[in-house]
Amino acid sequence: MNDETTPANQRHGVRASRPTLRTVCRSRPGAGQEMQPSQAPAPRGDTSYGPVNRDENLVQLEQKMKSAKPEIEDRQQQLLEQRYDLSNSAAAGVTMSGGKPLQDAVRVKLPSGMTWDKLATTSPDKIRSRDMFSQGVSSHASPECS
Repeated sequence: MNDETTPANQRHGVRASRPTLRTVCRSRPGAGQEMQPSQAPAPRGDTSYGPVNRDENLVQLEQKMKSAKPEIEDRQQQLLEQRYDLSNSAAAGVTMSGGKPLQDAVRVKLPSGMTWDKLATTSPDKIRSRDMFSQGVSSHASPECS
């Protein structure tokens, strides 16, 4: 055998067994059964994926995205400032492993008139029913996910 052209598994006397499409299809659950209409996957709603059949070319798309970027950045900065305390108040004498200062205190801003002490004594049901959480605590803090 020529060692340069013979696969390594054959040079060492090892035979690799690969599953064929037939064995894979037979081994999966429900193999050979037709999918019933009631088992069909639900249709997908809106997604964050862009369409693949765009009418514009890559250069046009890039220009459109570059021109929209400042507006998007401004909107996101306003949301951040509205929801979080972005001041640089580092904890004294504490740093991360790379030397970066560790920020002190909670950064999420609560709704007007709400304090952490009031929130701590309020029942979870009341918090949910009155929407007392800050938008920064929401599981979908992005306006596109609301």
